[in-house]
Amino acid sequence: MAFYKTERLALFIDGANLYSAGKTLGVEVDYRKLLDEFRHRGQLIRAYYYTALIENDDYSPIRPLVDWLQYNGFKVVTKPAKEFTDASGRRRVKGDMDVEITVDMLGLAPHVDHVVLFSGDGELTRLVTAVQEKGVRVSVVSTVKTSPPMIADELRRAADTFIELADLAELVGRPPRQPQMQMQMATAGAGGHDEDDDEED
Repeated sequence: MAFYKTERLALFIDGANLYSAGKTLGVEVDYRKLLDEFRHRGQLIRAYYYTALIENDDYSPIRPLVDWLQYNGFKVVTKPAKEFTDASGRRRVKGDMDVEITVDMLGLAPHVDHVVLFSGDGELTRLVTAVQEKGVRVSVVSTVKTSPPMIADELRRAADTFIELADLAELVGRPPRQPQMQMQMATAGAGGHDEDDDEED
């Protein structure tokens, strides 16, 4: 992927979309590493993170992340999520951030050379072409290593560069600590059983 040290960069992260792609791949993004990685690739002007929040819940699992991002160099854009019940009676949450991403990206376009969009949403394709028409290069981060791919084909075609999340994960992903801990616990448990067996013999 082509990045130049002198170009002005901006990141636009569709939080829900990136989370879904990462979860499907088994990748947990370390946002501190992500910010540092793109600061090294160019002159990072701004990093936006977009998410909808359920306001009436006593505790939202995303709230600690939102707070951390706000204190650590990200411009976080939120709006209340809309809750509804589907035809089968299940509770659903809708929190589309496309309008917010569009407004901010078009507003910032005159001040940057390169935009990196973390989303696979095909509805953002026209936004990508509109920003390109203003002379801005657009890279899109998502994945095709899932079935079906998490990125819409039209969005991938429109992007100047497609960045595979699975490849980027080597640079910005958290280490898989939990499986290792589980393995150590399983091994310790197995060792304990062996000792008991020996004593019984």
